[in-house]
Amino acid sequence: MLDLVVGIDRALFALINQTLAWPPLDGVFLVITHKYFYLGAGILTAIYLPARYRRPGLYCVIAAAVAVGLSDVTAVRLLKPLFARARPPFALETVRLLLPHQAPSPAFPSAHAANTFAFAFVVFTEYKRVGGALFVVAAFVSYSRVYVGVHYPLDAAGGAIWGIFVGICAVSGRFYLGTFARRWWYLGRRRRKNGNA
Repeated sequence: MLDLVVGIDRALFALINQTLAWPPLDGVFLVITHKYFYLGAGILTAIYLPARYRRPGLYCVIAAAVAVGLSDVTAVRLLKPLFARARPPFALETVRLLLPHQAPSPAFPSAHAANTFAFAFVVFTEYKRVGGALFVVAAFVSYSRVYVGVHYPLDAAGGAIWGIFVGICAVSGRFYLGTFARRWWYLGRRRRKNGNA
């Protein structure tokens, strides 16, 4: 079963990285795959949401940033060493590699995919249009990782799933933390009133 999954994954990699590749688009995907592309999208979101929605927008940005931090640390420090899957340039003979100075770090899951999907999910829970646009950005970033030859499709899919999972945890944590904070504030206010009575 595992061999079948790996075979399909490698076939999809060859399809995206070679068969569907079009040289005029190489420069576009090199820009999309660079970390500054999705960092730029994140910074614009971090500016827009507080400016447009004030405090709720700021809280959403903070929750999304926490989700990105968690997804990045867990993907890079925990999951990548755990699965220790070699990247395509170090495992396949034929790879159309657009990033020649690729470090031999483990491939699964894609941290780019995990981080962008974690950020998009948290924002989407509060602001559907902005979050939807960020999901599109995340999908392009994930696809670009395969297109430029540094990840398999399963790496990108696994990163997306992990990012969404971390996003769910961040949203849930924000909810329970907010509930606890409101409860603590209410009880403190009651104590102060009783003390002044």
